[in-house]
Amino acid sequence: MPPTIDAHQHFWQLSRPGYDYDWLDDPAKASIRRDYLPEHLAPLIGSVGVERTVFVQTQHNLLENAWVLELAEKNPFVAGVVGWVDLASPACEEQVQEFWRYSKFVGVRHITHDEPDDDFIVRPEVLRGLAVLEQHRVPFDLLFHVKHLKHATTLAHRFPDLPMVIDHLAKPQIKAGRIDDWLPLFNAAAECPNLYCKLSGMVTEADWQTWTPADLRPYVETALELFGPERCMFGSDWPVCELAGSYEQVYRALDEVLPLLSNDEPRRDLRRHGHEVLQFEGVGSYEVDEENPKDTKNTKKKTQKKFFPIFFFTFVSLVSLWSIPVAFIASAKELRDRLSAVGDGHGPLAGVEFLGRVDPERGVNRRVPVGQRDRLGYR
Repeated sequence: MPPTIDAHQHFWQLSRPGYDYDWLDDPAKASIRRDYLPEHLAPLIGSVGVERTVFVQTQHNLLENAWVLELAEKNPFVAGVVGWVDLASPACEEQVQEFWRYSKFVGVRHITHDEPDDDFIVRPEVLRGLAVLEQHRVPFDLLFHVKHLKHATTLAHRFPDLPMVIDHLAKPQIKAGRIDDWLPLFNAAAECPNLYCKLSGMVTEADWQTWTPADLRPYVETALELFGPERCMFGSDWPVCELAGSYEQVYRALDEVLPLLSNDEPRRDLRRHGHEVLQFEGVGSYEVDEENPKDTKNTKKKTQKKFFPIFFFTFVSLVSLWSIPVAFIASAKELRDRLSAVGDGHGPLAGVEFLGRVDPERGVNRRVPVGQRDRLGYR
């Protein structure tokens, strides 16, 4: 059986030099102002049956990429790392090549919603950086507020070969129960086939003290109906989620909401296609030349003979009412075969669970982001 995957989590260590953790100085974040490392996450995922996770960046520096890749090598349950490169820098491509050659480096994210300029992501210099990501098929996470969501369709049309994931559903105002400002933009984004959606970061957009799974239901249902299960993915957003609930509470909340959304027919479809792929953006990372590990040019040539960069989709599947598996495809041929078998039927899902198949030798090889700090400053 494919391993269950949490596609969005973070680590941080406050004593690390050169890292910016000032956003944790907010008194409201006092409960999570401490170190969060693999040894803290391992028992939590084990308690609910999650077997693999994907780390998502918290820093705008290259140091974190190297640090977490090292953590991932020492902790096999960390199947992928969504890191950071300076999209606006002339050195962007060099940075991409430096990290993309590592099998567990599966994508890039920028904390876009904290930029003073609401149009930061469509600046000419940033668009040049995104073009580099598209060229190398490096998936990109869109960390947006609702006000930034208009840019998702712009980017999707400009970079049709760049898989992008909307983190945290673009942070709708769940606490206020609003959907009117978010839905039209979210609907437009769903029409772009290279955009994906992460069901993560919702509990911290709800009332931290009084939220219930029912508060999340309208947003989860909308995401599944518009994007379809094949373009949605689950993420805990740990440890940020601990501001509003424990890891298990977040996991069980989605587990509780999903069964309410399906009827018998979708459930039969999910059983039939239970191990099809769903999201996890792209692949195509370089293999390291063991004899010359820094020779990325030579490594790229060798890798291109072995791998063809492709999009990876995760297919949400109902395996049981109380489990959430996730599966991934490892080659373009298998993807075509699976998709042709699945057909194009979609619909509202319930009792679903998110699956992602992991290559045991290379890790997740797809990217799935998690939330970084939002308008309140949390990531």
